[in-house]
Amino acid sequence: MTICRKASNTVNWFRFEAIKLRLIKRFFLSTSAISVRLPLSLNIVGKIYHLETSLISKEYIYLKVYEEDFEFLPSSFSHLVLFMNLDLFNNGKIDLEGKLISVDRLSGSRLGLWISYNTEVDADKKTLSEFVVNHYTPRYSVRFHVEIKTQTKLIRAEAMNLSEKGIFIEAPLDRLEEGENCTLILYPENLTIPVEAEVSWINKGKMYDRPNGYGLKFLSDKKTESKILKYLDLLKNRSAMLR
Repeated sequence: MTICRKASNTVNWFRFEAIKLRLIKRFFLSTSAISVRLPLSLNIVGKIYHLETSLISKEYIYLKVYEEDFEFLPSSFSHLVLFMNLDLFNNGKIDLEGKLISVDRLSGSRLGLWISYNTEVDADKKTLSEFVVNHYTPRYSVRFHVEIKTQTKLIRAEAMNLSEKGIFIEAPLDRLEEGENCTLILYPENLTIPVEAEVSWINKGKMYDRPNGYGLKFLSDKKTESKILKYLDLLKNRSAMLR
C-alpha cells in the first residue's frame, strides 16, 4: 500500500512538473524573457562548455546548442547541479548554479536547453537582472548620424542600435570615459532629437557583432522620451528589431 502511494505521488509530481513546464515556456517566451546574448561557461560533471545565452528571465536561462558538442547531457528534471559562469563584460562575471528542466529538439542536431538557476549571493541576481534590463530592452538596428557634445569635445559618430533606454554608437575608444555625461543630437532620417545621456559602458571588441564604441543611457525628460518612442514605433513596423 505504501509503495503504491509513493508511486502515485511520483506520477503526480511528474504530471505537475510537466504542466508547470508548459506554462513556463508559454509565458517565458511571450512576456518575462529578454533575448540576451552573453558568453556563458557551463560546467557539467567537470567538463566545461563555452556557450552563449539566447534568453534570460529572473529564474530561467535558455541556450541553443548542438547535441554533438556535448559528451553528456543530464535528463530533464535531473537532480544534477550545473555550474555556470556568466560574463557581464564591464559589470564583471557572476557564478550561477542551476538544473536542466527541459531539452527541446529544434532542427537537426540543434537543441534548446531550459535551465532554472539561482545564485548564492542575492546581490549577483540583482546585478544580472539590472544588467539585462539596462542593456537588453528591445533594441533596433539603425544607422544615422549622431553628434556627441561634452564640455570640451564635439564628436561626430554613427548610431548602430537604439532602444527606449539608450543607444550604441560606433566611435573611437579614446574620446569618452565611462560615467561621463554628454548631450547627444540624434539625426534619424529627417528628425533632430537632442537628448542628455551618460556613458554606461564601453565596448572594446568584446561584445559580439558590435564594433568599438559606447553604450549610452538616456537621461531624457518626458518630451524627449516621447520623440524617441515615436521613432521606435516606426522601426517596429519595419521589423528592424535586433532582439
